[in-house]
Amino acid sequence: MSPRLPRAAGPAIGLAGLSLLASGALGATGDLTSQACVQDNDTGTDACTTSVDGLNGAEPVVASADRKSVYVAGGLDDAVVRFDRVAASGDLVPRGCVDDDDTGPETCAHIAAGLDFPRALALSPDGGSLYAATAIDDAVVRFNRAADGSLVPAGCVDDEDSGPDTCAQTAPGLDEARGIAVSPDGDSVYAVSQTDNAIVHLVRTPATGALQFRACIDDNDTGPDGCAIDTDGLAGASGVAVSPDGRSVYVGALIDHAVVAFERNPANGALTPLGCIDDNDNGADGCAADGDGLNGATDVQVSRDGRSVYAASQFDHAVVRFSRNPANGALLHRGCVQDNDSGIDGCAQDGDGLAGAIALAISPDDRSVYVSGFGDDAIARLRRDPASGILTPLGCLDDNDTGSEECAESADGLNAVFGIAATLDGRSLYAAARDDRALAAFVRDDSTPPETSILKGPKRKTRKRSAKLAFRSSEPLSKFRCKLDRAKYRSCPSPRRYRGLAPGRHTFKVRGIDPSGNQDQTPAKRHWKVKR
Repeated sequence: MSPRLPRAAGPAIGLAGLSLLASGALGATGDLTSQACVQDNDTGTDACTTSVDGLNGAEPVVASADRKSVYVAGGLDDAVVRFDRVAASGDLVPRGCVDDDDTGPETCAHIAAGLDFPRALALSPDGGSLYAATAIDDAVVRFNRAADGSLVPAGCVDDEDSGPDTCAQTAPGLDEARGIAVSPDGDSVYAVSQTDNAIVHLVRTPATGALQFRACIDDNDTGPDGCAIDTDGLAGASGVAVSPDGRSVYVGALIDHAVVAFERNPANGALTPLGCIDDNDNGADGCAADGDGLNGATDVQVSRDGRSVYAASQFDHAVVRFSRNPANGALLHRGCVQDNDSGIDGCAQDGDGLAGAIALAISPDDRSVYVSGFGDDAIARLRRDPASGILTPLGCLDDNDTGSEECAESADGLNAVFGIAATLDGRSLYAAARDDRALAAFVRDDSTPPETSILKGPKRKTRKRSAKLAFRSSEPLSKFRCKLDRAKYRSCPSPRRYRGLAPGRHTFKVRGIDPSGNQDQTPAKRHWKVKR
């Protein structure tokens, strides 16, 4: 074994002068500016300013909703690495790692059973739990997450046939666990397995984060497990996503070249297969619909508005768009965007940086879709039309050593870029690169104001002397300023209550302010009259 290097003392990685963020001076909304990178201290090959334990084979990355933490899994180090995030700038501060108790080669402060080759990470909506899906230990590993972002291993669930570890629980369907997602209500965890060709439903106890096996669904042709239900399209299940309304679950299947839809019961998290859409050239299953661009489907993501689903395809080098029916979760294939030099399908659009498309990230304002082009060592950027979900290629950013594309910019730490994550404030993007053993950080420009809408308010004519108004912004984490009649705008929460209103006409106005400081210039209004 090679000698160990001293652990990094924990400096922040990033740029000093990031006050440009609030002014939108970096460029158009969705533009990325390279910030810095951090690499593995044993095997990192790039010119990153910081190195830490645990990043060898970096693949999945996830950012916490509270904007405080970023986590990366080093698949070859069998480890999860923690970073504190400075919300104002996006800078990262290394805070150590957790590695596997029998195979982890690093000097992490904590060890956990079940962490051999982590391939996916997911955080619970309450921020109290982190889950890892592992491909060699065939397990779902649970961590309790504290308010400061620190992790404490809290057990694992491994495959009943192939799991080699001593997890307290076993479950069918976890052989080569490859993807994981937590439902928005925090009550369910879904893991997909590439070898068992299955999706596994684990019930989550929100108060503790504990998991309990509930059911699994496997492929009707190739699923080797004894799941009670089977369905078309799950061979090589690789990615999983839950819709924001909690009523649908979608799986990307690498071998069946398909996206499979499930109806989710919000009351108990149970899944019912709704069918699949497979590739029109390579899909060999009995899906009711097919379309271009799905050869080697991997990651799937749902837009925040719930009206679009996107899939990355590793072999068609493409991103596929589906329109989603919010009423029942059904999907319609709406076309694709492929790589301009390696894309082999009949997509209507093409762009740089999409070779080996393997993972997706959608910005919280629903205006940008980012794709990790594993084969191009690049991140491709696509503009998303919030009204229609249509994508427009806007260029790429590739590795400065190995990137072969004609991207407008390049950066350290993107060789074999794999996982990408956008922060909930819309100001940062993080990318994990397997061959550079690195995490690269980018500043994301956000110069577009949010849209504010009023969800609930008084009737147009009423005798009530009180009013309650609820409102929202198109961007998460927005703050609000309100005014009633001729009063000045003041900070306000949703809902806003008024009492003792005088008879006559009243006008309420509210405008959202997003985390980048952009203010809605067309405030939402509600007019009503209080009768005598």
